[in-house]
Amino acid sequence: MNKGSKIAVTILLIIVFFFITALLTAAESSKTLIAMLGLGLFFGIKAMWKKPKEDISTEIKLDKSKNSDSESHNIK
Repeated sequence: MNKGSKIAVTILLIIVFFFITALLTAAESSKTLIAMLGLGLFFGIKAMWKKPKEDISTEIKLDKSKNSDSESHNIK
């Protein structure tokens, strides 16, 4: 997901959260439910913006750019 779409989704989620909060407040819902929705919004946005970790693979990658031991020693 590129940066522009992340910004758009973040703004949309915040607007939807405020709309739902206004509806729940008008319906005299509990503040705990609104707080839980706010925490879900926070951690959802945090997960979306988190940079991916490096791919740690169990495969062995051979570095072929190094010379082998017999080529690195000068044979007289």
